[in-house]
Amino acid sequence: MLKIRILTFIALFQIVLGAGILAGGFLSSWDARFYFALFQSENSGGYASMEYKGENDAGIISVLPYKKEQLPSIPVISVDKKSSTESFSTYPAQPMDWAVLFFRLRNMGVDHIGVLSPMVWEEAPNEIVSEALSHELELFKSARIGKKLGLSARESILPEQLSELVLGKDQYVGETKNIPSANKFYGEPPQLAKTTSIVPSVIENDEAFLASSSTANQSMPLFIRWNQSIVPTLPLLVTLDSMNLDLKDIYVHFGENLRLGENINIPIDETGRIYLSSEPGIEMIDLSSILSEDSPRAVESANRKEIARKILSSSPCVLVAEAPMGAESADASAFIAARTIKNLCSSIKPCPIIELNPVSVWIQWVLLIDILVIGFWAFQFKGWIRWALLSFCIGIIPIIASYKWISCTEWLPLTPCIASIAVLFLVKRFIPLIRKDNEESEEENENTPPAHTSSLHSIPAPEHDFDEPEEVPIPKQKGKK
Repeated sequence: MLKIRILTFIALFQIVLGAGILAGGFLSSWDARFYFALFQSENSGGYASMEYKGENDAGIISVLPYKKEQLPSIPVISVDKKSSTESFSTYPAQPMDWAVLFFRLRNMGVDHIGVLSPMVWEEAPNEIVSEALSHELELFKSARIGKKLGLSARESILPEQLSELVLGKDQYVGETKNIPSANKFYGEPPQLAKTTSIVPSVIENDEAFLASSSTANQSMPLFIRWNQSIVPTLPLLVTLDSMNLDLKDIYVHFGENLRLGENINIPIDETGRIYLSSEPGIEMIDLSSILSEDSPRAVESANRKEIARKILSSSPCVLVAEAPMGAESADASAFIAARTIKNLCSSIKPCPIIELNPVSVWIQWVLLIDILVIGFWAFQFKGWIRWALLSFCIGIIPIIASYKWISCTEWLPLTPCIASIAVLFLVKRFIPLIRKDNEESEEENENTPPAHTSSLHSIPAPEHDFDEPEEVPIPKQKGKK
């Protein structure tokens, strides 16, 4: 009987151990996700976000952290009445003045530029000047000229210069009826030799653009709708250029989020606007600090020019905005565009992958087997001894896991231990009491008579159910001698 119970004990032990190993194999991703969340919470201050990249066959968890890159403010150069009269010979600035400005900006390290100007003059430039101005724009890595749009009652065909900017049907989802609509250019076309860099900037008298100009926490719409086509506006296109992304890297779910490439994921509303941070994100650059050598009326300051050079060369892009005729500064749309580009460019950047190694395999095996041995042993007792041993089995798991994690950032699989203890409690009623069996065997051995080697057996005396009579004294008779 004792041997059978010992075999049952061993069989149950193997069942519980096997259940823990199987649970650890099938549910290893749970452990990996748990330690990934723990690592993410511990390092939330050092990284903007983290991405779980999975677990390999060796149990190593790969984590891809991202850091938020705080870019400098976007420089805005206002070509207004005051700065133009100080830096140029005439007001408003003429085509050759613009060509000189673009030449100086490029020499100061500007690679990507956005221009908010109609590029129209009272006297149209001749062919040579127009070619020179277009040539200066082409020498930038990217140059976008924002053009105002309007809406008329009569539909018109999408212009050729905008047809290359249309998003594909697989690049956006959601309702597009709230996207601001336009179907014509506002004003005269730019007086340039080449108009391939013309992009939408704002829609004249549109409610969404007007609301953005009056608020400080929302951008202007990043998309416009021309008939059924969705076209990005200048801030978004300048951002793509400065980040070396293409139009195909845009994916937008209107009312949900805007994704640019693999690193940027920004909430966006149903009108195509994003929320802006409270930081201004604008760095005003005076024309005199750029054109001081050519304009005798500009202030000669080498320090100001050097500061302007550092700001321009370190910025991802530059906006040049022409103020309305007679105005002292560019309109609000230029500053909102700069803040929008700042928020779009201040994205998260991937860092080198971090690997979280598991605890040594032999430590895992020793811990699991020891827990089960002590657990089976606990059920041989009753009362506080049993619960003390079971508490030790349960409590030793987080203690060792915490020690290994804090000391060397190694993760201990918890699923095998937890599953084994759970199965142990389920089969506890089937665990044989070996200690009780030993005591019963000893009692049986004590009650069993010793065996005789002789073939003759003594017959035991029959048992009587009556008592033997006591001896009665016989009285002596008188007269006898």
